[in-house]
Amino acid sequence: MSTTRSWSRSARRVGVGCLALTIGLSACSTSGGSVDKTGPTIASTAPSASRPATTRLATEAASASTTTPTTAPSTAAPPTAGGAPNTTAPPGPTSTTPTTSGAAASLGPVPTQLDSLEVGAEDVIDLVPDKGWGQIARAVQAMQTAWGEYRDAAAKADAALADRIDGALTALAKAAGGKDGQGAAQAANDVSAPLIELLARYDLGRPVQIGRLDVIGRQIVLDAGRRDVAAAATQVDAARAQWTAVKADVLAHKGDQVATDAEAVLEALDRALQAADAKSLTTKGTELLEIVDKMEGLY
Repeated sequence: MSTTRSWSRSARRVGVGCLALTIGLSACSTSGGSVDKTGPTIASTAPSASRPATTRLATEAASASTTTPTTAPSTAAPPTAGGAPNTTAPPGPTSTTPTTSGAAASLGPVPTQLDSLEVGAEDVIDLVPDKGWGQIARAVQAMQTAWGEYRDAAAKADAALADRIDGALTALAKAAGGKDGQGAAQAANDVSAPLIELLARYDLGRPVQIGRLDVIGRQIVLDAGRRDVAAAATQVDAARAQWTAVKADVLAHKGDQVATDAEAVLEALDRALQAADAKSLTTKGTELLEIVDKMEGLY
């Protein structure tokens, strides 16, 4: 979601799609230039037990409201992090349903550390297909540094979200250190999920649902790469809920074509689910991410 990018956003989306098509992690060409496959070892504080298999971002249904102005509270429930199924009760609305960007309750400009975390998470996902472990190691180290600088402030804003980011970063360091591409990509997206909710407390400049759609779109691609159609179906439902909540605001920002494209890709995702077509889920999930980029450009 940040405007800071190491290469063009469209090229990065190629990397995301490539990840699913090469989930066995053979090298895949991207537009990011040559990839450094060596680098520093990441110190991991993860427990010795292996991380459980990941399936999806659990998402509740959207509320009855279909409009979400940029100055009003969010009405659609946010996605939770991926990884093992969440068996705990959901936190209260004050901790997981922040106001959207631009609201009076904004804490001010987005801290650079949070922006760096999101950039790093996207970098990791984009670098996994080419096994760019040196660059991944440096990205994870930068994320750990940024989070270390901001962790106390984040905990004051929302301790539960801070704990989720702690866990996801620990899993990411372990996966990257072990050169586990699938685990690293999933953990990176697990960082982004609670991070979006923290970012929404600041002057993000766009509705939080757009950020959630970014996380959900990546998760669709990851689930498709594992050929977990059931998990992908949960994500498609989540995407539709978030789109329903933000559609009116997108239209209010002259996003008629973006809205048309979003509706079309959601319908295409439904067809891919009905056919249990993992390859089409990957293609359409990547298209959803491209549409999310266009949504961001409206604000």
